[in-house]
Amino acid sequence: MNESIIVIGASGRMSGDVQSLLKEREIPFEVWSSKTSSEQAQKSLQNSMGIIDFSSPQAAREIVSRLQHQPRPWVCGTTGWTSLDERNQILQSAASWAPVLFDSNFSLGIELLCRSLETIGHQISTTFFITDLHHAQKKDSPSGTALKIADRIREVQPSAKIEFRDIRAGNIIGEHRIHIGWNDESLEFVHRAQNKRVFSEGALKALHWLQRQKPGLYSMKDLT
Repeated sequence: MNESIIVIGASGRMSGDVQSLLKEREIPFEVWSSKTSSEQAQKSLQNSMGIIDFSSPQAAREIVSRLQHQPRPWVCGTTGWTSLDERNQILQSAASWAPVLFDSNFSLGIELLCRSLETIGHQISTTFFITDLHHAQKKDSPSGTALKIADRIREVQPSAKIEFRDIRAGNIIGEHRIHIGWNDESLEFVHRAQNKRVFSEGALKALHWLQRQKPGLYSMKDLT
């Protein structure tokens, strides 16, 4: 069966890059936009392997409604949620009947960075400074990736003090710097995304991984 992938959003930087990747690899896909009717959506879900979504919280609500009737794996990288409670409520609802993988960053490098910081968090109690650089058009600040890094530090050190510095300039794809200092020592980590392809490739890898999973809520930490 030649199953297609559903990509959410006819426009948008990440949606466009996901579509380009699928075209290059000759993977069939469909695009859902605000004009896609419920009837069209349910029909395309029947023959799909799942959804890749980098759109909006509003679109996420519609996806949940559709997955309730036609469960399929859903990879979600949407940011800009009104609150953490809103995000969790929407994702947990879908995860009750479909495998859902949510993450703020789908690159291997960021996951390895988070694991390194978890190791440090077990050993050192100090302030973690996160500098978050993105293009001038990025709306959320701190970015979802910066918040992900902070969350992973707090998983091992709940009382950790974390300070953010946000820079929005030019066409920066994404750069995150973490500085840690204690006594007479310091460490600095830098992760740079050279292009958005690393995120699209990670999302596609995540969707393939979800095919083998039971309904539930996952992240890139589970995959790697």
